[in-house]
Amino acid sequence: MGQRLPIRWVVNVLTAVAVVAISLSHVTIADDAEEIDLSVYYGFKDLEIFKLEQRSHSMLPGDFNHDGLTDLALVDNSHSRIDLLIQRQAPTDKDEPAADADVNQIEDHWRFKHEKIPVDREVSALTVGDFNADGRTDLAYFGEPDRLIVRFQSESPLWDQKREVRLADVEGQSWGIAAGDLNHDGRDDIAVLGKQVTYVIHQTEPGEFATPVVIRNTAERVGLAMIGDLDGDGRNDLFYMAGDGDERSASARLQNESGNLGPEIRFELEDIRGLILSDLVEGAGKEVVTIDGTTGRVRVAQFTRESDPQGELS
Repeated sequence: MGQRLPIRWVVNVLTAVAVVAISLSHVTIADDAEEIDLSVYYGFKDLEIFKLEQRSHSMLPGDFNHDGLTDLALVDNSHSRIDLLIQRQAPTDKDEPAADADVNQIEDHWRFKHEKIPVDREVSALTVGDFNADGRTDLAYFGEPDRLIVRFQSESPLWDQKREVRLADVEGQSWGIAAGDLNHDGRDDIAVLGKQVTYVIHQTEPGEFATPVVIRNTAERVGLAMIGDLDGDGRNDLFYMAGDGDERSASARLQNESGNLGPEIRFELEDIRGLILSDLVEGAGKEVVTIDGTTGRVRVAQFTRESDPQGELS
C-alpha cells in the first residue's frame, strides 16, 4: 500500500459568470448608425460540427500529417478503425452545400478531412507521442486482449509501419495508457496500467523498445494514466488514480535521478468527477486540476515538499 498523504487546496476557482462592462463614449440611434461588433469582447465563434459514431472514444490532439496544424485522433470500434480528423485551413469546392439539401440535415463542417486507419483488434486505449524520434506524432494503442501496438507516421498517409508488444493481464480501459519521457533520455516512452502490474516500455533507439519494466501495483484497481512533471524537477512522473473497495486516491510515482520510477505516493482527493494535469503556474511542475463532484467548482492543487520529504499536493 502506498503512503497516503493529506491534501491542502491553495487555489479554489469558483464557477462564476464574468460580466464585462463596456463603456461606450457615444451611442447613435440614427438610421445610419454604425453597427457595433460586440463579439470581440466575449463569447466564441460559430459551432463547427463533425459527426462521430456512437462508440467513438479517446479523442486526442496532435499533428498527424506534419503540416503544423493541430488535428484530432479518436477510436471508432464500431468500424474497427482509428479516425483522424485532419485540419484544413480553408474549404474546397466540394465543401459547398448542395442546393437541394434537406433543411434538417446536419452537414459536417469543412474544417476537418476524415482519414481512417483500419485496426484488427478492438481498441480500448489510445495515446500519442513521437516513438521513433523523427519529429512526427505517432499513435500507440492497446488492442484486446493483450497487445500494445505502435503505428508510426511517415510521409505517406498509410500508417503501415508498426511495432507490437505483447502484455499479459491487462484489462482494457480508456486512458489506461500514456506516453512521455519516463527515464529522462529525451525519447517518448509508454506506460500501460495492468490488473496487477504497470508496464513501462522505454524507447531505446528510434522505433525500438526495450523489454517492458514491470512495476507491481499496490491497489486493487488503477486507471486514468497521465505523464507529467509533478514536482518541478524537470523529469516526467507517472500519475494515475488508484482504488481499493469504494475508495479512490490520486497516486503518483516520481522519477528519480537515475531515471527510474519511485514508490507509489497517494493523495486524498474526495468526490471528484473530472481530473487533468495542466501547467498553470510558471516555474512549477504541472498542477492537478479537478472538478468537485458536489459543487461543480474547479480546484487546482500543486505538488510541494514543504511538510514531507516525499511530497504532497497542496
